[in-house]
Amino acid sequence: MKNVKKKKKKGGRPELSNDLALSKVVNFRLTPKKFQELKELSKGFGSVSDFVKHKIFSDNYFKLSPKEYFASMDKVNYQLYKIGNNINQVAKLANQKGMSKEVLEAFNLLLAEVKEQEQKIININQKFLGKT
Repeated sequence: MKNVKKKKKKGGRPELSNDLALSKVVNFRLTPKKFQELKELSKGFGSVSDFVKHKIFSDNYFKLSPKEYFASMDKVNYQLYKIGNNINQVAKLANQKGMSKEVLEAFNLLLAEVKEQEQKIININQKFLGKT
């Protein structure tokens, strides 16, 4: 009988096919200032490498990082909350004293602010989705 050695199975994950394996490396040089900018931009994406790949190869890449997007949305939501409070105060006053010309003008100003904030939300969402 022949002595046949059995190969041990390798541990770890299975090898990827050539078209899925990340085997090529790309290097490029940046000034220290540009490198810091790149690091800041990539904060919401996990790593600089993930950020760059996402920016280059994604059809619907984000022009804002998720962190910037949510910070912008928080600001707009806060403004809408404040405007909502003002509208409630105007409505209470209108119910108590009737709808005077001053109350109607204040109400119209607040509604214009709401429309402005809605447009900001649309602009932020379009920028986040890369549609601007």
